[in-house]
Amino acid sequence: MLAIEPDQTVAWSAGLPVEALHGIGPRQAQVLREYGVHSVGLLAPLPPDTVQRLLGGRADRMAVDRARGIDPRPVVPRTLLASATVRSTFPTSSSSRTNWAT
Repeated sequence: MLAIEPDQTVAWSAGLPVEALHGIGPRQAQVLREYGVHSVGLLAPLPPDTVQRLLGGRADRMAVDRARGIDPRPVVPRTLLASATVRSTFPTSSSSRTNWAT
């Protein structure tokens, strides 16, 4: 789990690729990259009108808002599992075995 203070959201997400934003698909990310917008930090300061010309539709406002740390969707915590299991395997070979009987 990663917790980010609200006032650090924009700075933290600035280096993320544009496709990391919820709602930006591969095609939209490709269009943005073609115009030199590779990261969330480069998308955030763009005027919504510019992004609308690039992406069209509702994606423009949503993309700019989310790049600026604005997301109206509520955060809904998930119920944690009552227990968890971790399995590990270790390589064994005859040369690495210790003879504890000696």
